[in-house]
Amino acid sequence: MAEEPRCSQPANYWGGLVISTAKTGDLLSTKALTLRRLAPLIASATIDRGHIISRGNWRTRGPIVVGFLAAEYQGSALIVRSSATGEDTETSSAAGKYDSFAIPEQAAPDVLQAAIDQVFSSYGDDRDDSYVFVQRYIAAVSAAAVVTTRVAATGAPYYVLAVDEVSGTSDAITSGRGPAETWYLAHGRPETIGPPLVRQLMRTVEAVENATGSDQLDLELLLDTDRRTHLLQVRPLVLRQPPPPDADRAVRRAVDTCAYRLEAERRNGQPALLGLAPWFSNMADWNPAEMIGQRPRPLAMSLYREVITNRTWAIQRAQYGYRDLCGIELLHDFAGQPYIDVRASLLSFIPARLPFAAARRIVGIQLEQLAAEPHLHDRIEFDVATTATTFDLDERLDTLTAAAGLLQTHRAELRAALTAITAAGLGRVDRDARQVGLAALHRIACRNRFVNPLHRADYLLREIQTSIAVPFAHTARAAFLATALTRTAVTAGLASTTSVEQFMQSLSTVSAQLRADGAAVADGTLDWETFVQTYGHLRPGTYDPAVPRYGDAPELYLRPFVTSASPLAATALDLGQPSSPLFTADPQTVTSALTRIGLNLDATALTGFIRSAITARELGKFELSAWISDILTCLQTVGESLGHTPDDVAFWRLRDVRGLRAGSLSAAQLRDRVEVRRERYAVTQRLHLPATMADPLDVRCFATGHGQPTYVGTGSAAGLVKVAPQPDDDLDGIVVLTSADPGFEWLFSRRVRGIITLYGGANSHLAVRCAEAGVPAAMGVGQTIYDQLTRARSVHLNCASQTIDIVS
Repeated sequence: MAEEPRCSQPANYWGGLVISTAKTGDLLSTKALTLRRLAPLIASATIDRGHIISRGNWRTRGPIVVGFLAAEYQGSALIVRSSATGEDTETSSAAGKYDSFAIPEQAAPDVLQAAIDQVFSSYGDDRDDSYVFVQRYIAAVSAAAVVTTRVAATGAPYYVLAVDEVSGTSDAITSGRGPAETWYLAHGRPETIGPPLVRQLMRTVEAVENATGSDQLDLELLLDTDRRTHLLQVRPLVLRQPPPPDADRAVRRAVDTCAYRLEAERRNGQPALLGLAPWFSNMADWNPAEMIGQRPRPLAMSLYREVITNRTWAIQRAQYGYRDLCGIELLHDFAGQPYIDVRASLLSFIPARLPFAAARRIVGIQLEQLAAEPHLHDRIEFDVATTATTFDLDERLDTLTAAAGLLQTHRAELRAALTAITAAGLGRVDRDARQVGLAALHRIACRNRFVNPLHRADYLLREIQTSIAVPFAHTARAAFLATALTRTAVTAGLASTTSVEQFMQSLSTVSAQLRADGAAVADGTLDWETFVQTYGHLRPGTYDPAVPRYGDAPELYLRPFVTSASPLAATALDLGQPSSPLFTADPQTVTSALTRIGLNLDATALTGFIRSAITARELGKFELSAWISDILTCLQTVGESLGHTPDDVAFWRLRDVRGLRAGSLSAAQLRDRVEVRRERYAVTQRLHLPATMADPLDVRCFATGHGQPTYVGTGSAAGLVKVAPQPDDDLDGIVVLTSADPGFEWLFSRRVRGIITLYGGANSHLAVRCAEAGVPAAMGVGQTIYDQLTRARSVHLNCASQTIDIVS
């Protein structure tokens, strides 16, 4: 007969609560026994005690057991679950290793018998003390959740809840096919924060923690259609990296500090930001999470600020005709993680001539839109802010005027100002491209001017903003205008997705030149040394000195562009060929549309601008990366003379470089600083923050959710998932990355079928490269989809239907 081992309650059990702390081992055992022992202790959830069947009993009394279960459950739907002795232990969960089977209602007894046989067979042993667990199957599911009481990868003190309220099944999350939303709750009274569903789940999670005396648990729960909580499984959480002593306290301090900063921002509105409420994003504007990562090391953060977010961003926009925000901090450091002040970003896109009151109304309504649709934070310039004259300008202004309550005079002023800014941008792109070319000459001349690498690094840092950063920012702004005009030309019926795709693939960019030069090396018209010298500064991690340059490993990074095995190098573009036509409408129709929106140019001139802007932006990006790479190479040389590895140099800051140059910082002091920063960075690595933050509670409870990917092209691809591959890996599949800067150009010398990234958007470097190379891609899929992809084996990406389907 089905066995029901007696469950002895702990001595300190009273009224459903455990008064003193119990050891984990007191309650946690096999799947079935753990649930049996917890059943009388957990009042906030239903726990089905089910029936436990040992292999020994099954061998000798199988038919009797089946008859008993059939009589007991009277044709109800059942689930036959594994409950092996080697499963759900403190050293190995064996999750998904063994079989489980759902038995439909009114199933014949032989179906149940076959299922039990199969589960026992999946154990791969013949032990009499292995078990199978039979319970009622809950088909009416309104929500399912998998909860860990710490972050599995780092042991960080957060509850992590993967919640599925869509599929209506109990196993969509564990099978990897569910559209889950992932919540992070910092330890410390989590049952009081979050939406009602999260609070309901957390009441049971905390009750189980109290009962077991453990905060390292992995639980499965569901809510039925009557919104009752059911606890399906509890097992020890197997941590890859157990938390070091005092690590939890350090993370909690960091969380508190971030919350206090947000509260201070709310209370002390900056007059320069019109007193607007704070709103921070890790992917808005200059996209720090994409460019330097969500957890950059100190040198990358310091260098990115110096090059882009201290002054360059504001100088560029003021020179273009937008509001002058020089002196306002764009990038903020929250416990080592970079965030853009979205108030400053949005305000910096208001034309300078627009009155104060109208500017505040516009930015206020844009912040309200972001609060309602936070997933738009990585596409603010396309979907939130109105920053240029495009083919849909009047429709956008009508929507903005109604939402913000603008006067018609302010609407007219805004329209005229945006048209003037756009026209000026159209006219200056060639001048900005020439400045980029001069920056290259300046950088090369600097090589022979300074022998001392510290002096050279100091000089490059003093020159980088005016010589290359601002010109590059201008080309980037021009490329945004080009992209916005191209996108809206499609919606206006002047171009098609296919014509845009073919036009992008025909552009003669730096990347196209790289492929052509690789082919030239192959046919002997360009020597290998010149090829390496030209492209050797690139590195996959532009701001990270610990990442090698292409020139440090040219056979690995650059040789594939030369070999015949490289499909893109073998079919390198003829850079002299004319571009594919951009517009599907006749030139006169395009010119008339341009006249209607106030731009005085024809279709041919617009096509020329779009081509020039995108190629200039890619050239500017290439040259900026060369300046940064030269600075990092100099600092690596200085570090080597001080006994610092490249990894040590990654923990420097630019003020250290200036201190070394001035003689005010000793090698010993620098070493001490590096060690202190390493300790702080260990906290940063375990700290989880949301993609957007506006309220102090946001840092204590947040959902990662789904992104709205930007799909590149109309192609499709299927293949094995290749997560963060290295140059010597087999890349024949779908590459999955957090992000990619210009240093990932090596990807396009391999047989990549498709690319998917966590961060990125329509204007990201990788999006442009994928469009140019004709590689199907999805940029900025969001944390939830990204996490599912990293656990998947194969995936199908369809850019035409805009879908990403996990195959296995």
